[in-house]
Amino acid sequence: MEQTIDRLRSEALQQIEAATDTEQLEVIRVAVLGRKGRLTTLLRGLKDTAPDDRPRLGAALNRLKDEVGEALERRERAIGGGGGTDLPVGDLTLPGSTPVPLGVAHPLQVVLEEICDIFYGMGYSRGDGPDVELDYYNFTALNFPDDH
Repeated sequence: MEQTIDRLRSEALQQIEAATDTEQLEVIRVAVLGRKGRLTTLLRGLKDTAPDDRPRLGAALNRLKDEVGEALERRERAIGGGGGTDLPVGDLTLPGSTPVPLGVAHPLQVVLEEICDIFYGMGYSRGDGPDVELDYYNFTALNFPDDH
């Protein structure tokens, strides 16, 4: 198992150093560290090894995993695909800009306006009045009897 780990380490590191763009690095990452990658297969195979060898082999595989991950990050930075961490921050004292409008009409208000437009087209008009009417306007002015 140690020879397999050493062979995987040398092959992976050689492939990482030979990579010329981030797509190649991603292919290498998936081939080595992915769900069906070679290193993941070895980690899953630890259950079949002798119980005395598991801690030593597990530690070696975890070191290899960390080493390959660091090598991938170093090579990606060297290629220039640092993931946007080297972007200029800019002047943080300037006010922000709003790329979208600050608000929209409520859906019920939109429907009410559409209904009003339909009635306007039929010749009706919209009137506003008090929210609560007095008894005088609802009954007395319309000549309803007091005991109604």
